[in-house]
Amino acid sequence: PPPVVPAAPVPVASAAEADTHDIAVIGIDGVFPNAANLDELWRVLVEGEDCLTEVPASRWDIDAYYGTDGAPGTVYLRRAGFVDGLTDFDPGFFRLSPAEAEWIDPQQRHLVQSAWRALEDAGLAGRPQPSTGVFVGASYQHYRDTVVGDVVQTPAGLGNHNAILANRVSFFLDLHGPSMTIDTLCSSSLVALHTAVRSIRSGECEQAVVAGVHLGMSPQYFQLGSRLRSFSPSNALRPFDAGADGFVPGEGVVTVVLKPLRAAVRDGDRVRGVVKGSAVNHGGRTSGLTVPSSAAQESVISAALVDAGVSVESIGLVEAHGTGTSLGDPIEVEGLTRAWRGLTGRSQFCALGSLKGNVGHLEPAAGLAGLVKVLLSMERGVVPPSLHVVRPNDHIRFEGTPFFLADRVSEWPRPVDGPRRGAVSAFGMGGVNAHVILEEAPAAAAREVVGQESYLVRVDAADETSVRALADAYADRLAEVDDDRLGDFAYTANTGRAEHRFGTVVSGGDAGELAVALRDIASGASPVTRRSGRKSAPVVFMFTGQGSQYAGMGQGLYKTEPVFRAALDECASLLAGHLDVPLTDLLFGTSAHLLDSTRCAQVGIVSVQVALVRWLESLGVRPDAVVGHSLGELSAGWAAGVVGLEDLLRLAVVRGALMESQPGAGAMAAVHGDAAAVVEALK
Repeated sequence: PPPVVPAAPVPVASAAEADTHDIAVIGIDGVFPNAANLDELWRVLVEGEDCLTEVPASRWDIDAYYGTDGAPGTVYLRRAGFVDGLTDFDPGFFRLSPAEAEWIDPQQRHLVQSAWRALEDAGLAGRPQPSTGVFVGASYQHYRDTVVGDVVQTPAGLGNHNAILANRVSFFLDLHGPSMTIDTLCSSSLVALHTAVRSIRSGECEQAVVAGVHLGMSPQYFQLGSRLRSFSPSNALRPFDAGADGFVPGEGVVTVVLKPLRAAVRDGDRVRGVVKGSAVNHGGRTSGLTVPSSAAQESVISAALVDAGVSVESIGLVEAHGTGTSLGDPIEVEGLTRAWRGLTGRSQFCALGSLKGNVGHLEPAAGLAGLVKVLLSMERGVVPPSLHVVRPNDHIRFEGTPFFLADRVSEWPRPVDGPRRGAVSAFGMGGVNAHVILEEAPAAAAREVVGQESYLVRVDAADETSVRALADAYADRLAEVDDDRLGDFAYTANTGRAEHRFGTVVSGGDAGELAVALRDIASGASPVTRRSGRKSAPVVFMFTGQGSQYAGMGQGLYKTEPVFRAALDECASLLAGHLDVPLTDLLFGTSAHLLDSTRCAQVGIVSVQVALVRWLESLGVRPDAVVGHSLGELSAGWAAGVVGLEDLLRLAVVRGALMESQPGAGAMAAVHGDAAAVVEALK
């Protein structure tokens, strides 16, 4: 067919809408079958690993339920995707008693841990984030089925209610935005993402924690799936293959942190990707409640494209719902093709895949799992393979669609005319459909790299063992850090993690020295300090007098610390007209030689002292008392609130000029003696 003109222009948003339309993903965490983190998930994907295993004996006895004759209560599926460490949890960290934690659904336990790690990935853990919403996709309550039963103890009741999933995260993190658990079965987490995007755009919250969770699969759940005949009788999940005969479930928890792109760029956040558009709908009346609608899928995909305002020809990867059913897979490709065919006549230019062949169908968490796969693929410029395709489904003719099946690892080159883009679908068994358009993170703005003579790295954790493990992880990471990013590494380590009771600090002039010091922590060669709950000793600021000045003083802090820079700029503005040269030029410019004169030295010293006090206050360091020597008495008076900043600077200017105008070279003497002896000598 002849090429069709790409998507029609989207109506121009207002300035306010434009500020929040594009939503950045600034933090990610995930736990999957045989993949405890995102690096391990990427290894699973690119190596084409099938992580489905037989039901572990530590969970429940599959042989007690197994049967292929369809008898009531039997289960014909032996394999699924199970996460390791289902009951691993540190109750004290999350302010729970061990007794209470035992009654709480592992989904709640893992969710609050994942949310914390995602905020750590975003560099926000431990900071006040009141205007933050929490949106969680979840459907099942396996733990209540297998462990709690009819017990009505309060921890059991609250710990096994899905509404509490989101609420517990908001409670623990003290988040005041919307807090809700969304259940649309297989599309839950992607619907949660769509809801969060709309909440941020409307101004309900400034950022959001979005998650999907499916853990602790119970025998009752396997019995239900067996009665519905939704599971694969061959115990394998084969998206888009001719032999596809049903899905195999999987466990996992996935969390992302969202924030308007403009705000993320402004705040210097690490952007992992951008949500350009999203849409949600329902299939209405079909031939059956659980029968998908190709027309509804076409509609939701088209709506998401309109919301994103991008051409389909710029999209290089679609992470399909792809559950490996003989009916659902062809319907999905048909819906995608119909939505795209009105916008392009090109064929087989976009990869199509599904990670469900690797980790199983995570059901309520599946949409976010697919989203994470696309984000990782865009970051690395690689499309992983979709597993178990021996022969494509006979009802799908890929050669007549815009898509080709991603059956091997392939490069994903960046388009010459724009960024990489991808799309994710999730379709609920009850008919709720969701589709999201993603874009890779924008290139970071070029900035000057400021060299430093040394670096400090804070290593904090909840206990000594965790401190040593973190130090080891930092040392490993330093091997991958370029010299010009070492300052970024130290800054993030020092400010992006919450402060805990156990910790230490290492210093070094380069990555190698830091790594050696960190290895000493990890090995136990260096001690870890436990902070006491007692109030710290009083803090005293001592301000020096003339003679402490030098050319270039404050230059490093001026370049690297915004608070210090703002304070010095304020001093420069107040001194305009009172100095012969600009303050910054005097301190570390072409006029720095003037610091040898009393007239300029005194005001330079005072200005740097003001900026140092402001900077230390921004870090939470405030004096309980101040003392100054000679000129430093003026700065001490300002720090104590006795004199205002403008008056302080004028005093420094006048004092320096008067002292320089005095005749003679002048001298200073240091006398060792008690007060009485000095007074007698002066008579």
